[in-house]
Amino acid sequence: MPVVRSLAPADSYVAGRLDVTTAADLRAELLGVLERRIAKPPVGGADPGMDFVVDLSGVDIVDMVGVGLLVGVHRQAGRRGLRLVLTGPPPQVIRLLAATRLRRVLAVRDLPRSAAAQADAAGPAAPIVLDAAAELAI
Repeated sequence: MPVVRSLAPADSYVAGRLDVTTAADLRAELLGVLERRIAKPPVGGADPGMDFVVDLSGVDIVDMVGVGLLVGVHRQAGRRGLRLVLTGPPPQVIRLLAATRLRRVLAVRDLPRSAAAQADAAGPAAPIVLDAAAELAI
């Protein structure tokens, strides 16, 4: 079952499962966080090119439904003038993004040096959502 908590500087923190069993709830939570982010930008003013940061460092299980969820959130963020940025993805998320070539589409940062090298070498290639603006519980 997904859990949501705050963890600055990310807008959201996802931990646990990022798969078919949690995708619907997680999608709703992430899109809710995105809407709140649009309604109340972070301190320092709103910039249409700002990042919507999702920390994946706590994810321990991921499947292609979970990856599809990230692509959907990426599209929704883009429609709202924000860029989805994934931080701290674990190795299995990096491998899926590399294998599907989504590393070219999704912005990823804070990769461990070895994981980034492995993903680049591969060629082109129960969640917790934490809202930095408000504590949530799914």
